[in-house]
Order: sequence, then structure tokens, then C-alpha cells
Amino acid sequence: MRNLCIVGLCVFVACGMSAHAGNLTPPAGPVAPTLKTLVDVEPRIMINADNTPGDADSVFKITSSGSYYLRGNLTVILAESAIEIAADDVTLDLNGFEIRGFDSGSLNGIVASHGSARNIRILNGSITGFGGSGIDLPAIGDNCMVQDVRVSGCGGFGIRIGGQCHILNCAVEGSGDSGFDVGSNSVLDRCTAKSNGGVGFFAGSFTSITACRGSENTSHGVHCGSSCSLESCAMFLNGGYGFLILSGSAMALCSADANDLAGIRTTKGCLVVDCTSWQNREEGILIDPNSIVKNCVARENSLNGIETRTPPLFDGEFTSVISGCTSGDNTGHGILALKHCLVEGNVCESNGLTGIRVEDEGNRIENNVVLNNPLGLHVVGDRNLILRNSAKFNSTNYEIVVNNRYGAILSLAGAGGAAVSGSAAASNLGSVDPWANFSH
Repeated sequence: MRNLCIVGLCVFVACGMSAHAGNLTPPAGPVAPTLKTLVDVEPRIMINADNTPGDADSVFKITSSGSYYLRGNLTVILAESAIEIAADDVTLDLNGFEIRGFDSGSLNGIVASHGSARNIRILNGSITGFGGSGIDLPAIGDNCMVQDVRVSGCGGFGIRIGGQCHILNCAVEGSGDSGFDVGSNSVLDRCTAKSNGGVGFFAGSFTSITACRGSENTSHGVHCGSSCSLESCAMFLNGGYGFLILSGSAMALCSADANDLAGIRTTKGCLVVDCTSWQNREEGILIDPNSIVKNCVARENSLNGIETRTPPLFDGEFTSVISGCTSGDNTGHGILALKHCLVEGNVCESNGLTGIRVEDEGNRIENNVVLNNPLGLHVVGDRNLILRNSAKFNSTNYEIVVNNRYGAILSLAGAGGAAVSGSAAASNLGSVDPWANFSH
């Protein structure tokens, strides 16, 4: 019986194998080719001496539109650029390879030689050690893109590109000039600039900068033109401002730490929201007139936490707003307001000089909390309105010069009122003035 089962199993396995096996007989006639050419397999053009011969100042030169790629690392040992682009509508894929220059003896890594380069895309590789720039596309070119490229140790710019362009997921380190130099109407996204000789990110007007980081650059982390937008960026340990943004620009969710000048510096008409500025060697946030700072944190800065400033020869209304911010442990004032500002809903504590200092006229100072400063609220200008503020643990809670208007200032020193348990209780503030200020 056992032998019969084994034989049956073998027959079953053999039948199953026979049922699922393919036809091993080759088709009739000769074997035909697939008729696929090398262009069918790789339609892009290889960078080499045959396809892209160079000239007196370049190893390779692209003179026709198309899609090109590197097949290996490239080293330049003469006074040349590695790849010169002399055509529009070019895609250059570095294929993950490195282009290396010969220090100051070489020119640029990749350069566009005609004056108005359009529709150039460079991606996926690294460029290092050139005497000039890593990538240099003309300032008047547009609709160009650089993506997934790393540039290091070049004597000029890291990546310089014209307007209406995109730079995505790139990194520049150790360039002699600015890390990124980008024309107007451009996009910078997820880029890093470190230890460059100029600005980390220098951008023209109407540019969007998102999720970028700049550190240890000789000058500012970011210097952008008017009407730019910045979001989720971090600038730290730079030799100038963390952020220098010009008129009409807006920034949100950004951080500026340990920069040599102010962490965030704006000219007139800017918006700064939900940002932090810590341990900068000058102001935390420094704004020109007609700007808004809202829901920000400024701490441990060497001068003032948040300051409004009047530029030279400014002729116009001031009307800045500082609202919902926290400013503490700064060496100078928590908030310094000049003229026609609304300062409301802020908390200023443990600053070296004053919680809030008001130096000029026409300000409205309302609903702020000043704690543990040598001087809580100090008003040295006239014709200001001081309402509903509270001060505690300051050496002097309020100091206000003549010719200002303010709600009653009430001292609530002492143990306070009786305990409350329930849904209602009488006021024990000692005043029915809805605009009263308090010391407690």
C-alpha cells in the first residue's frame, strides 16, 4: 500500500508539471531582430567629444536643443568651463555624477553663453572646485530649472540663474560669493546654503522661498526684493541679518537664530507672522513703517526683541502693528514702538531695560502684559493712548510722561478677594472703568 501511494504521488507531480510547462519548440523560420536602434534604447544625447565638442573655453559645448546626459564623472584641469550651453530648450541630466574643477584655474561648472537662455533644465549631480560659479545661467534668461544639484567650493556664485526660474532641492556650500542668486518671479524650494562668502539666498522681487535653510554665510541668510513670500525657512549663524526682506513681502513660520545683525529685518509694508527670532546679536525683529508683526516670539537677543524703526527721509504714515507676540530675556527693550503703532496683546517679560517702550506720538498700547522688567511700560512720547494693560513684578510698573491719555491705573497689591465656587461673583477690581490698567 505504501509503495502504491508513492507511485501515485509521483504520477500526480509529473502530470502537474506537464500541464504547466510551456512550449519548448522554437518558432519556425529564422530568428528576427527587434529593430530597436541605440536611439530607441536611449533617446537622449550623451555628453562627449563627438556629440558636444568643446571650444577654447569649454570642455563640452551644447549647441542644439535636446536632452543630454553625462555617462561618468568629469574633471576639468585647464582654464575652461566644464559644460557650456549655447542653445535654448536644453535638459542636462548629470546622472548622479560629479563635475570637478581645478580650483581657481578653471572657469565655471556649467555656464550658458548666450544672453537670454530659455527653458534650460539641469538636474541630479554635483559640481565642485571651480574658480568661477558652479552654475551660471544669464540674468535675463527665464523659465529655467535647477533640481537635485549640490555645489561646493566654487570661487564665484554657487548657483546663479535668471528670472521666472525654479531651484528645487539644491545645496550650495563654501562658494566665494552668494550661494544662490536668483532673478525675479522665481521659486526656491527645499534648498540649503551654508558657509558662502556672500548672501545665502539672494532673490529678486516676487520670488517664493519655501523650506530653505541658510547658515554660516558671511552676509545675510536671505536678502530678497519686494513683494516676496517666505515660508518655513530657517536662517542661523549668518554674518548679517537672518532675513532681510524688502517692501511688500510676507513671511510665516520662519526662524532666525544667532545671526550677527537682527534676526528678521523688513523695510516698509511687510508682514511677519508666526516666526521666532532667538539669540541674535542685534534686534530680534526690526521693522520699518506700515508693517505687521503678529504671533511671533523674540527672545534672548542682544538689543531689543521687537522694534519699529523710521528709515532716513521717510515721509508718510507709520501705522505698524505688533500683536500677539512674546518678547523676553532680551538685553534691551521687549518692544520698542515709535509712531502711530498699535501694540496689543503682547507679553514682554524679563527684558534688560523695559517691557514696552513708546518713544513718539499717536500710538495705541492696549491689553499687553509686562512682567519682571526693570521698567514695565515706559511712555516718553506724547498723545498716546494706554488701555487695559497689566504689569507685575517690574521694578517700576508704569512711567508715562505728560500729555498722554490712559485708563485708570489700579494697584491690586495684596491678597485679593474671597474664594469663588459657583457661576457668579462680584468684581473686586476696584474700578468699573473698562479701559483700566493694572499693577498686581
